[in-house]
Amino acid sequence: MKCRRAETILQALLDGALPPNEAARVRDHLAACAPCRARVDSLLLVHEALSTQPEPEPSPDLATAIMARARAERRLARRPPLVPVWLEGWTLGSVGLGLAACGLVISRHLVAAALPEELTAQLAGLLPVALVSAFGLFGLWYYQA
Repeated sequence: MKCRRAETILQALLDGALPPNEAARVRDHLAACAPCRARVDSLLLVHEALSTQPEPEPSPDLATAIMARARAERRLARRPPLVPVWLEGWTLGSVGLGLAACGLVISRHLVAAALPEELTAQLAGLLPVALVSAFGLFGLWYYQA
């Protein structure tokens, strides 16, 4: 066993939370590794120091304070948004639709210079379909996020 792995499970060893075969491997490592033994010794000192301290009692109003905070956070979570979700979706969708339209218009002008006129007319006929498709895809993406 390497020191890095042993260091991650030393506390579990001291708590008795390791399976027997894993605990045996850690003990074998500790028998051969002085730095890890020193780490265990320091953990034991901390454990002993903490065990001599009295266990703190929670204040009587702790439960009341926790419940009040939970209710306040729940009220904040239920607060209606400033902009209704449907309006937010339409606004973002219209921005996406506008960007798609600009891209298609620009691409139409670029394609018109390189393609015959009848093919350009066919592409112009696809413009509304492309815009509606872009709007629909943007709406699907927005509401799934």
